[in-house]
Amino acid sequence: MWTFTSARPGSDGTARLPLSTVRLAPKLSLEGTAPACGTLTVPLKLSGAAAAAGQVAALTVNVSYDGGRTWKPLAP
Repeated sequence: MWTFTSARPGSDGTARLPLSTVRLAPKLSLEGTAPACGTLTVPLKLSGAAAAAGQVAALTVNVSYDGGRTWKPLAP
């Protein structure tokens, strides 16, 4: 879910909003797998307007271990 605050659009009722993406960048094998029974660090990579210094006030991550039925905040 993306949340943000913006000003009311101009007189034509439209406003262009910059799009940013967040990508997961774990180190995986060539087959896309990670070793079992260990800890996997998953760095987040920002691109687009949010990647500029000072543009992101907060970034949180939620995880699901049951196929998306429930979600929990991930502690840093």
